[in-house]
Amino acid sequence: MTSPTAQKHYQKRFKEGYGLAYPDGHIIRCWENFLKLKFKSTTTKNLLDFGCWNGTHAEYFASKGFKVFGADILRDPLKIAKKK
Repeated sequence: MTSPTAQKHYQKRFKEGYGLAYPDGHIIRCWENFLKLKFKSTTTKNLLDFGCWNGTHAEYFASKGFKVFGADILRDPLKIAKKK
């Protein structure tokens, strides 16, 4: 369960335009240096992006062949993620 304080904080951040346009460098490095080798021979690749916000990282992993599922505490950023 999410506290009302946390929801207000993130809703304010969303209204201010907070959100990533490109994946973080550590996400890309994690894929390139570890996950790509681990999932190379796997046919089913499911990924849960918990706290997906606007779906930037989920979109990145979808481009790598993952079936991505996202979850977030706010509906507005999640709507953007679903469009991606």
